[in-house]
Amino acid sequence: MDFLLHGFNLFIFVIIGALYLFMPNLMNKYLLFGVTLNDEILSDNLINDIKKRYKTSAFIVWITTMAIYIGVIFTLEVMTATLVYAGLLIIQIVITYLIYFKAHKAVKEVKSKYEFVESTVQTIDTDEGKEFKVVKMMWYLLYLVIIMILVVVSINKYPELPEQIATHFDATGIADGFSDKSYMTILLMPITMTFLALMFMGINYTMKKAKKVSGVSREKLSFKQESKFRYLWSIATYLMGLILIGIFTMIQLTIIGVSDYGSNLMTLILGSTGLIVLMVAGLAIHTGQSGSRLKTNKKENQVVDKEDDSHWKGGILYFNPKDPSIFVHKRFGIGMTLNFGSPIAWVILAAIIGFIIFSLVSGS
Repeated sequence: MDFLLHGFNLFIFVIIGALYLFMPNLMNKYLLFGVTLNDEILSDNLINDIKKRYKTSAFIVWITTMAIYIGVIFTLEVMTATLVYAGLLIIQIVITYLIYFKAHKAVKEVKSKYEFVESTVQTIDTDEGKEFKVVKMMWYLLYLVIIMILVVVSINKYPELPEQIATHFDATGIADGFSDKSYMTILLMPITMTFLALMFMGINYTMKKAKKVSGVSREKLSFKQESKFRYLWSIATYLMGLILIGIFTMIQLTIIGVSDYGSNLMTLILGSTGLIVLMVAGLAIHTGQSGSRLKTNKKENQVVDKEDDSHWKGGILYFNPKDPSIFVHKRFGIGMTLNFGSPIAWVILAAIIGFIIFSLVSGS
């Protein structure tokens, strides 16, 4: 079991490190480190130097943190080593983002030396008004059916449960955390699953309704590219949610004593999590940012859209009160982010943070 846990941790190290290292290659090349560029600026030798420095620095951080963890494996107990691993992973991500911000600033400095000319050409978007295809909401009923069955089984099992209920299990599947018997204790997991189901349904709805990508210089994505990108990620999102619902179902059945997965519980959790990570990484490499790596036979108009760098703080946070969109495509990374200029975005963020705090307090 120790070997399995350490192997999984190293696997996550490799995937996350590689994604951050090659992220510039997955992004639209005209949105380098969150800055809108054109062909003239991209041809500047300083741009290539910035990309090389970012990759070199990210690689050094990646290898160093992973090497430290490998050394820890042979000197510390498994649980202590796992805590160190979590700390090293956070350090790796934080330092990599600091390297990114340095590259972002350097690219902006290069851009400032040029006169960024926006096109005055107006084109007709024949895809305007079309809706993006995503997984139909009816498929999410399976989530809710599983949760409802779990609630019924848990309530029926409640009278038979002991006064102390196992609610946490160690890496070997042995219970090491207990809570007093109550309906809240046995329903906390189904409540968490319900929140996850609603969250994934919301993500799916967002993929369908979020505005089309704009502000990308001279390589505007076709509707076909972006539509395929959203459809593939909506399928992946549905499958990720289904896997998580399955994991929580196994944990709940173990808690109420219907099934005893024992030592297999951690193996199933690690295996399922690894599957999710592989799926996300593989799809990110296949699609690129907003579908920029997807091939299409449709010829695009060579147009320079109005750049909106001023609304992107550090190329990471989007803040535009005049934009009605709640979600927009990321400029560094794959997927979408909130428009923090919208009050609704802050409500969504507060709801997520509030639920996490509620789950931690209720589970303690």
